[in-house]
Amino acid sequence: MSTATSAVNPTETDCPDSSTATGKTLAEEHGLWFEDGSIILSAENTLFKVHRSVIHRYSEVFCDILAFPQPEADVEDSRVSELPVVHIPDTPFDTMHLLSAMYYGHKYFGESVTLPFETALSMLHMGTKYQIAVIRKEAILRLKLCFPTSLDDFCRLDLNCELGKHPNRVVDCGRICFRPRDAIMAVKMGITCDVPEILPAAFYICAQLPYSMLLNGAADDRGKVWKLDEQCLEACLKGRDKLRVAFMRSLRLLFFHEPLPGCISPKKCTEMKVQMLQRCCFDDFQRTHPLAQDWRMHKKFEGLLDNASFHNCEKCWNLEEQQEEFRAVIWGELNSYFSL
Repeated sequence: MSTATSAVNPTETDCPDSSTATGKTLAEEHGLWFEDGSIILSAENTLFKVHRSVIHRYSEVFCDILAFPQPEADVEDSRVSELPVVHIPDTPFDTMHLLSAMYYGHKYFGESVTLPFETALSMLHMGTKYQIAVIRKEAILRLKLCFPTSLDDFCRLDLNCELGKHPNRVVDCGRICFRPRDAIMAVKMGITCDVPEILPAAFYICAQLPYSMLLNGAADDRGKVWKLDEQCLEACLKGRDKLRVAFMRSLRLLFFHEPLPGCISPKKCTEMKVQMLQRCCFDDFQRTHPLAQDWRMHKKFEGLLDNASFHNCEKCWNLEEQQEEFRAVIWGELNSYFSL
């Protein structure tokens, strides 16, 4: 195998390598400057000396780009001048992770590997752009751990009622970690890269973020600010209102209906509903997070339910089962809430 200075670390966020006389940097510290490389890729101010055969193995689209006529190299350096320099319209960060996934796959693939969220997004972007199925597929597998497609998997994230107040809290999903604020990036990349399956959960989490963050955007670890475009922002805010209505609907179905057929004590059950309604605070009626794991009606009112005569009325007071039914309905309606 050809030699390179060192192997890449997927957690790296920059490409600070050795410099040429003209200010270009060589991707040596990331193990992407091979002495026997056959082509040099130039991504902004960073140069990667790699093998055309390796790139061809993964992406014919990329190889077609390499075949385009290139301008004269602007680097006067003996380490560079003997090979063709191909300029690609990608950032050093994205190029580094694309090439590293090709050369050092053991650091990017597999159940034992944990990837930073932005690395997975980079893999999705580049895997889609250059039609590299294996890289795109791995990125989607990771992102679906953060933004699941089933209610059960979403509940395992254990996103509590304080989600919107702590957008920087790290959520550990096993093979990837994310912060709630990363949902903005997920929405944009999910649309751009055609990954619709992550959008309902990503929009749902966006709807929990502070208004200021939705309007002004959130910066990633490299300082780039990500913002929802006007259409996505409108969908998010409208969906937020619909989630609030859905939560109110679940409370209404619980508190504002006649005792159910088979109720053993209609009068007492009605009185109990009034007491429970009084126990709800204003915040409960403003919630936009009806899937929160730590707001459960049967837990909030469990003190009142200790009264045996009420507790025995299973028709009216099977709160846990009723709330699970409400949550399943809400999950199934997320696409319509966010106009997906």
